[in-house]
This record gives sequence, structure tokens and C-alpha cells, in this order.
Amino acid sequence: MKLSFKSKPMSVYSEVEVKAADGAVLFTSETEPLSPEHLTRLKDASHSIVATTVSPVLEKASRAHRIEFADGRAMDLKRTWPHTWSTVDSTVIADEPAWRCSIHRAWTTRFCLRDEDGSEIAVGTQELGGLGDAYSVEVLDEARLVEVVAFGLVVCRVIALDRPAPAA
Repeated sequence: MKLSFKSKPMSVYSEVEVKAADGAVLFTSETEPLSPEHLTRLKDASHSIVATTVSPVLEKASRAHRIEFADGRAMDLKRTWPHTWSTVDSTVIADEPAWRCSIHRAWTTRFCLRDEDGSEIAVGTQELGGLGDAYSVEVLDEARLVEVVAFGLVVCRVIALDRPAPAA
């Protein structure tokens, strides 16, 4: 299943729309602008909350996030650097289930999400030329669509936060 993650320009709630290939909006994420823990709600097409994500403000070093799903499950995510000498590659790791997302930055940013068995469950590529952050994501395991979308949105946020600041 091919999805498009696009941030809405000029959105007060830092909204991101997740659309199917036919343009139908499947999910929307909304972030509370004044929330100290960066509270984000992931809503499905019927506007029901399917997941909530928080990121403690003081947890900048590891870009920690916690995803809580509507059914009571939760994922704790942290970003690590596989090489101490390079910031081109990073990894976002979930504790339970043991998912890993490898991120590679070059002319475009790419990421690959793998499950606990090492099987690819989603692959994303940054779309160039659009306003804001936009990613094309191929979901290879549709049975875990909500989890993949929630994890993918955290990965997109980590990528944005890790982007090098322009030189003065």
C-alpha cells in the first residue's frame, strides 16, 4: 500500500495528512501547539483517535517518544547513532515490539522500518520540491497499518529535529 505523509503548511496544529494513492485521507495527526510534552493525536478517517504520541521536552539527546494506541498497547522509541563519527545514518528503536527503523540522509532522506524478525514492513523516501516535509511510504504489512503510520510519523519528526541547522 502506497501512502503519502504531508505536513499541512501554515497549520496551527502542525497537522500531517496521510493519504492513500487515490488521494483519500486515511489518517490525520494533530499536535497541541502549547503542549510541553509535544502531544500528538493520530486520528483515522472517521476522526477517531487511534494513537497518541508524547515526547518529553527534556529528552532531546535520544529523541524519545511514547506511542499509546487506543487499544491500550504502547511503544517506547529512542533514536540512536550506529556510528559515533557520522550523523548521516541514525536508527529509531522501539522496545516492544522490537522494531527498528534505519534512517539515511543524503540528497533525499530514506528510511526502512523492520519488525522483530528483521522483515521490512515499510520503506519511506522524502519527496522533493514540496512545501514542508513530505514522504512517500510503501507499507508492506497492511495488517499493522496503524502501528506503521504512528511509527512513521515519529520517524518523520525525528528526521526534522535532526536536520542540520543552516550555517550563519
